[in-house]
Amino acid sequence: MAKDRFLSRLAGSSGPRSSPGRPATGQSSGDAQRFVEGERVSIDSTWVARAQYDFFTQELTLTFKDGFEATYEGVPEDVARQFYAAESKGQFVHDTLLGDGYMRGQPSTAAYPWH
Repeated sequence: MAKDRFLSRLAGSSGPRSSPGRPATGQSSGDAQRFVEGERVSIDSTWVARAQYDFFTQELTLTFKDGFEATYEGVPEDVARQFYAAESKGQFVHDTLLGDGYMRGQPSTAAYPWH
């Protein structure tokens, strides 16, 4: 199964803290496991409060600190993993999720913390 392959890659990865398979500082590997299994998890970020990834629909839903919720569609599993492992979640949202056109709906001011 693709999900099993993804989970085993996430669990077996090595490298620096910012690598796609490892959680950023302040996040546990248990949270990473729950995240890829579809559970909404708290995120260690200045701008993002919670995140949930649906492996089957490839939707990444983020709740920002201001309460705005955004869903990003068609997010491949490796991009979701990269988001979770990113040192700067806000920068990843800006550069990758918004920049590559994954967003459904209107962005909040939290989605653009540097504007």
